[in-house]
Amino acid sequence: MSNEELVRRYLPLLVGLAAFAASLILLDMPTVAWGGFEKLAHLAGIVALSGVLVIVARHAIGPQKVAESAAANAGPADTWMRQRIAPIVLTGGTLAITVISALLIIVFWRLAAEPVSNNPIREKLDAILMSIFTATLPVFATWVGTVLAFYFTNESFKQASEAALLAANPPHVHLAPASSRMIPYEKIAKLEVDRGGVRSTLMSEVHSLFNDQTTRVIVFDKARSPVFIIRRKNVPAEWIDETGKFKGLSATIDDYLKASNNAADAVQFGFSPQSVSIEQALRALQDSNSDDLFLTATGQKTEAVTGWLTRARLT
Repeated sequence: MSNEELVRRYLPLLVGLAAFAASLILLDMPTVAWGGFEKLAHLAGIVALSGVLVIVARHAIGPQKVAESAAANAGPADTWMRQRIAPIVLTGGTLAITVISALLIIVFWRLAAEPVSNNPIREKLDAILMSIFTATLPVFATWVGTVLAFYFTNESFKQASEAALLAANPPHVHLAPASSRMIPYEKIAKLEVDRGGVRSTLMSEVHSLFNDQTTRVIVFDKARSPVFIIRRKNVPAEWIDETGKFKGLSATIDDYLKASNNAADAVQFGFSPQSVSIEQALRALQDSNSDDLFLTATGQKTEAVTGWLTRARLT
């Protein structure tokens, strides 16, 4: 344990002991004969005063790491200051009211015990003690009520602010997940080929997958990573006969890519994590400037595809 930690831990206790010893000496307590309540009241007042000094010193020179932790978690500096000062003020104020009342009782009790003829304090001691009680009780009640009102008002305001922020900015966990609208990988109209032989794949294999519901076919490699998207509307018209059958039997995917702007369109798609919401998926589509979005575990294009989304399924 460092010297600084030793000082912070034991200095408040030494301050309290010093105050206790000084009070005993000043009031000449070791030589005062036991007189029932009188000496006991003196000791109670001294102990209470020493305790106040210990608590105040403890909060004033408390461990720096506690103060830093409170400052880091509280946010603004003024909030941290309120959290730091509030315990000191609350404890010190309550003990101060108690000590002042105890000292007044001790003083008047001692004055009443003076061997003076016709001592006015002795005759009115009961009324004086009752006056101290009736004067202290409203002060203490007001003090406690003010502190409680501050804390409850502050907590209510904080809860209302958090509720308003939550309503204005709801977390994404409450939004509908995009995965609820995706086409799972197993149900995608697709071809799985070696990446090196994709371009030489015959278009007749791709065309055989088209139907009234399937207007595009995804070509994946063996790692389930998309390579090209082949769209039925972009197939050259001369490859289709009057009955809709495919007659370009020797045409390959490479031939398809060379036609018109098919090469750029075939690789126009985006990626996103599987955990995104529908709103986030729409933004990802907009960023990719495409109509097709593939979902992977973390959104990396090198990962295996778990599902496929189109703009039509998100809107």
